[in-house]
Amino acid sequence: MHNGLWLVTLGCVPLLALIWFPEEVDEFTFGAWYRGNQIDSHSPPVLIAVMGWVALLLFATALFVVRFFGKLPR
Repeated sequence: MHNGLWLVTLGCVPLLALIWFPEEVDEFTFGAWYRGNQIDSHSPPVLIAVMGWVALLLFATALFVVRFFGKLPR
């Protein structure tokens, strides 16, 4: 039980940060260097939040699939 709680916590906290604080995430990454180029344009906060929702739903779906389809009767 404790391992599962940590998995869910460590998986959900960054995704919830994308949903709750999209402007701050954009400000954190703005101006950073990536592969020799500097990020010089802002991402729309709505796009960051939508990406967080999609990733959170995929994570919840993966947990559901593993829980219910991972232990098939033999």
